[in-house]
Amino acid sequence: MASGLSWLVQATVLIVLYNIFYLYHVQKLVPEDKDPRFPSTEFETNGNKSDDNNANSDAQEANTQYSYTHPPTVYGTFVFPSSQTRNGIIHRFPSIPIRLWPGEREMSSLETFKERRDQKIEDDRPLYFYNPNIFPLYKNNVNNNQDKKSVLTKELTDIIVGREVLSDDQARAPYYIGVWRISNFSNCFGPGRGIDFKAYRNYIGIALLDENLQILQGSDVVIDVNKALDKTGKRQLLEDCHFAPMSSNEESDEGMDLLYLICNGGGQTHIFNAHLALDKQISTQATSSSANHHIDISNFDSLPNKYGNGLHLYLLMKSRKTLRGKNFSVFHSYVNQTKHSFLDTWPSHPHEVKTISTKSGNQGWDINVDGKKYISDSDNTSKHLDPELKKRLIPRERGSTCCVEAYSTKLQKTVLLGFSHTKTNKNKVDTNHSSYHYISRVYAFAPEPPFSIIAESDYFCLGFGGLSELDHGASQTPESNITVVGYREEFKLFLVDHKYDCPTIHFITGLVDKIGDSSKVLISYGVNDCYPRMIEVQKQYLLSLLKL
Repeated sequence: MASGLSWLVQATVLIVLYNIFYLYHVQKLVPEDKDPRFPSTEFETNGNKSDDNNANSDAQEANTQYSYTHPPTVYGTFVFPSSQTRNGIIHRFPSIPIRLWPGEREMSSLETFKERRDQKIEDDRPLYFYNPNIFPLYKNNVNNNQDKKSVLTKELTDIIVGREVLSDDQARAPYYIGVWRISNFSNCFGPGRGIDFKAYRNYIGIALLDENLQILQGSDVVIDVNKALDKTGKRQLLEDCHFAPMSSNEESDEGMDLLYLICNGGGQTHIFNAHLALDKQISTQATSSSANHHIDISNFDSLPNKYGNGLHLYLLMKSRKTLRGKNFSVFHSYVNQTKHSFLDTWPSHPHEVKTISTKSGNQGWDINVDGKKYISDSDNTSKHLDPELKKRLIPRERGSTCCVEAYSTKLQKTVLLGFSHTKTNKNKVDTNHSSYHYISRVYAFAPEPPFSIIAESDYFCLGFGGLSELDHGASQTPESNITVVGYREEFKLFLVDHKYDCPTIHFITGLVDKIGDSSKVLISYGVNDCYPRMIEVQKQYLLSLLKL
């Protein structure tokens, strides 16, 4: 009996010691800002980043070592030509009527938010802009403004930037195409408080951006892309769209002669043969001399602009391709010295890539996804997660955005980088653990088949924006104080009884090389389905997260 009691006492002591260790190291008894395992948030209480931390941010980021017991918070910096360092840029759409810009009145209280959300007249409901994507018009090997090599063919690029009707300086101004989700749905007050799905309206926002990611005056438009599926616009299916370039002739070394619009919708991916033109400067027939074929624009559906008239979008509905799954990304890689196109469909567990190609048909160029599929296993970093966190997450991650090249000095080779994400599972939460809390990671894979995963970072989250990040064009208007930025930042990421200084939802929707500086990437993402943010980050920093 005595030996039995002795064993029981020893077991009890061990359990107590384990619980003390767990509470200290996992639940964190010290405040977040004092915990050495977490990087500084670098934000003042009003949401603006402290200027004192900006001077050597790139070097500091590349050398920072994080402990991944919990997701760290990652921030980037965006340097403007005026030498004023900022940590990001947040766009607003001048073409949208000011009365529809959400701001202090919507953010003052949940009651006011709901009142504005539920306006009887649809066109009186505020529109929120988020989940941005960036399409580079030029390759990143730019030496100067006169030496820009187009991603698309020169003919298609000239139509988009309006070279036939603008001066050379004006036509050289656009560097990127920006694409945003614009909607009367928002999670500014946390998940589950957006507008009822019966009243749901999703639009696509498109604008030309200069080299500093500023919207070029008069180029921004809002388009009801869902009218591509239903002329009445009642069928609200398409959302989170982006452009992708393709080629009708994979052996050509010239710019790509086809443009596609890819949208999520209903758990599927919808791919359209697309054409984009500045104002009305589009002929009835656009010729791509590199492929020696014609795209008959007269067969395309012209989508009406809801707001703005700077750009016009044309989709060939007959060419629409629908695939199961969402958040797919097109990338291009050389196989046997010939460039091929691929679709990154699942980032991990396992990594899945599909071969895609184009074929003439339906009076346009259709996407063919019936080619070879590559499946490779991944380094399941999640096996190292805190069990309490792991059981609350959706086990298989989805893609967020992909892909850019980065050279690893450790591996002495080039890898492709992308972002994936997961979120808390709504079926595995209780009153203290909410659903729809997002975390991300960066992954690297080989640029040649079978596209094996090389490394995955641990999870992280991206931060809120600051008032100083508002785009210059909008801030010059008398209504520059109308913004949702800085409000409702109490809705933060909450995991395993810990709150992090980043939004409940950050959704990375864009990753591209910075034109003219291949050492940096531009990352774009949505903050709480409330506003968009774009940041600039050193590739070396992303490689350091991968320990590459």
